[in-house]
Amino acid sequence: MQRVHRAKWNSRSVQEKRAAEQAVRDEMKQEAQATYNTFKSLDLQIVVDLRSFTVSEMPEPVEIVLPEIQPQTEFSETGSQSSSSEDQKPVLVAPAPHTRTKLKTPSPSTARTDKRPPC
Repeated sequence: MQRVHRAKWNSRSVQEKRAAEQAVRDEMKQEAQATYNTFKSLDLQIVVDLRSFTVSEMPEPVEIVLPEIQPQTEFSETGSQSSSSEDQKPVLVAPAPHTRTKLKTPSPSTARTDKRPPC
């Protein structure tokens, strides 16, 4: 939506333009509501493939297990990688904090007064 000068706000052409823009926004809102109403009642175990717009249900929840780093791994017939140990535990992997990121420590109020230049 473009800015309109106050003097031209009530002109007929600007009112028509605003009405057209509002109609487009209303149409987009109705489309979004229709999409939401379509998917809101679906089970949370549903997977949506956005490339082909197909909806399929997963047979059971999948637990992601990150194997420990081992030099030898075996490939199964399906092409997926499987490691030799059977009793693996899930591992939480968090990214390392950035080196430039520091937590701010609160400074005492007296330190602020010392940094002020003299009057």
